[in-house]
Amino acid sequence: MPDTATLEAHLAISKVKARYCRMLDTKDWAGFGALFTEDFVLDYHERYVLKPGP
Repeated sequence: MPDTATLEAHLAISKVKARYCRMLDTKDWAGFGALFTEDFVLDYHERYVLKPGP
C-alpha cells in the first residue's frame, strides 16, 4: 500500500494536471503560463499542428 507521501504527491500532480487542462480549455493563457517556472520553454513545433484536410 502506498505511503502518505506518495498519495499526497499523486494528488498534487493530479491537481496540476486538472488546472493545466482547464486553462487550455478556457484559453486562460495567463493562468496557463502561471503553471510553469520562469525558465520553462514550450515548443509546439509545426509537425504537431493539426492542418485541415483536402
